[in-house]
Amino acid sequence: MFNRLILTAAMLAACLPALADSWDSNKNIERAMGAALKTYKKTGVSGIVDGMNNCYAGLDTRQANRNVGRDVEYCVAYALSSLVIDGEISKAMNFPPSQYLNNVDVAVKAMFVLEQARIVTLPEQFTPYFDSRMSQIRQGLLPKL
Repeated sequence: MFNRLILTAAMLAACLPALADSWDSNKNIERAMGAALKTYKKTGVSGIVDGMNNCYAGLDTRQANRNVGRDVEYCVAYALSSLVIDGEISKAMNFPPSQYLNNVDVAVKAMFVLEQARIVTLPEQFTPYFDSRMSQIRQGLLPKL
């Protein structure tokens, strides 16, 4: 009985860091989409590029940061939102997409911070992470553009 109690306490203690970093992912992504769209409407492509760079520059990807997962997800969602906004607006206006927002650069930056924060640690984990968020972002943003 006593051993079970100690084992349960040890398992709970091991789970506490994961519980501390819990957030509503959908709301976090919606918040990033809204911020990117608002910035685009105010300052255009240069504003969303600056916003994306500032978001990444301000990240604390250390494991000691209790909000690392939420913060990284927000910046990645902001970057993906910026990509969608630029791509769709450019296409509608028959312009090429911005040279500062391209799939490769956005993916490389996202992969770097995801690895640095130890959220995605293997290359094969990136595609599912990226695709699920990109799908949600496209569905959320396209009707608003």
